[in-house]
This record gives sequence, structure tokens and C-alpha cells, in this order.
Amino acid sequence: MEYLTLNNGIRMPQLGLGLRGLNDPDICEQVVLAAFREGYRLLDTAQLFHNERYAGKAIASAAVPREEIFITTKLPPARYDHDPRKHIEASLKRLKCESIDLLLLNYPVGDIKSGYRTLEWAFEQGLARSIGVSNFYLISQLRALEAFANIPPAVNQIECHPFQQHQKLSAYMKEQGIVPEAWMPLARERHIVVENPVIMEIARRHRRTPIQVILRWHIQSGHIVIPGTRNPDHMRSNLHCFDLVLSDEDMRLMNSLDMGHSFMARGSALRRLFQRIRT
Repeated sequence: MEYLTLNNGIRMPQLGLGLRGLNDPDICEQVVLAAFREGYRLLDTAQLFHNERYAGKAIASAAVPREEIFITTKLPPARYDHDPRKHIEASLKRLKCESIDLLLLNYPVGDIKSGYRTLEWAFEQGLARSIGVSNFYLISQLRALEAFANIPPAVNQIECHPFQQHQKLSAYMKEQGIVPEAWMPLARERHIVVENPVIMEIARRHRRTPIQVILRWHIQSGHIVIPGTRNPDHMRSNLHCFDLVLSDEDMRLMNSLDMGHSFMARGSALRRLFQRIRT
């Protein structure tokens, strides 16, 4: 496993498991435990995923010390100004933890200032070891946050994959010490990405899978990645991106694939929200 050091000195694993969609209690618990057995130490959940309780049960029963596990969860917009401290404490209770390693605002809508002030409160109280944001796609959104923030965001979690790289945003975040975290690192329509001829050729030359090449591109780009899978074989295969090194030419070719394309379902409520917050 490789780690990145966040702007407050906290080390965060670069590869983790995204828990979105794992709503069955038994399945979620077993998937998390399988990930721990394979060597994963980063879990990404959210209050909107409705599975913090199931992840917490796995964390409590795992044979992995809590200090080795990095837990991310998120506060949704509806709770930015409706007793948000209570909801953060509820997340801690569900996750069976005394502190959250990374606490994020889920979207840049609603009373962002109130929500971020609550994250800062959680940090100051020791309830969150680091704080950040999710789905802030515009530099202007980050600048507006930075204008009032007392604690700079450590991470911005965004849709990011070879066809949607956010190169200008990522360059700005690098200048500000904000780490990009890709919540859709392989794109939703994975077959389109992994069957791309450029990616397939790089994979062929390195005798690796296209997915390992994509994950390695993320790692070498300084991203944190949280692909979701229920399959232990896929978990194991993903970890092999760490014994792969892409050349400068490989990285140039991967970077050339950017077309600013989102794979969110057209017409979906989430797609409409993203169109709103990206303009």
C-alpha cells in the first residue's frame, strides 16, 4: 500500500474500498471484512449510503487494529444547518469509532458555511482527524470556501477517471495542498474505459489488466482511489497496481484521454445536481 500525507500531516492510503450501494447488512459486513483480509485499510462511506452501521460492525469485529483503519464519511446538505453536530455524533456511534479519519461535506449546496464550520468543530473536538469536501468541481467553489475556512480542506472527492480528469481543478488543488480523491476511478460504464485502445495497449506492454493500468495512472497522478467491488479476487487484483510503474510516455498517453466526460446516468437526479454544481 502507498500513502499520501494530507495537509495536516495525516497519512491516508491511496487505495481503498468504496461502500456505496452496499445496503444489505450481511453483504456489507462480509465485503468489508474481505477487504481487510486482502490488505485494504481505507473505507469510504457516507450518511447517504445508509450503511455506516454495517461498516461499523465489521470494523468492530475485524482482526485489524482501529489505528490501522482509515474511515471516511460524509455529512449531507440537508444536515449542514439542522443540528449537524448531532448527526456527526450519530455517525461515530454507527461506525463504533471515537473519531472519523476524514469527514467531508457531501455536496456544495445548502448552507455550506454552516456545514463546514461544523466540520471544523468536529476537528477541534477530536471527532475528526481531517476534514474536506466532496463534489466541489469549480475552482470558484473552493475559493469561496477558503475565504471563510479556518482549517483548509485536506481532500476534495470528485468523479475522476481517464475521460474526466479535471486537470485545471487538480492543478489548483495541488497548489492549495488539497488531495483529489476519485470516487469513480474506473468510470461507471467500465467497459468503455477498459476497452479503450490506448489503455489496452499500455496494459499489453506491461502484461497487466486495463484496470490495473487505470488505477496506477491515478496513483502516479497523486490521486486517492476508492473503487467499489464485492469480489475478493478483484480486490486482490486492484492491489497489484502498486507493483506497476507507468513510464512518462504512458502517463502522457493516459493524460491525453481527457475529454471532460461524465458517466453519471443522463436524466438522473444526481446528474441534474452535478450539472447544477458544475456551472
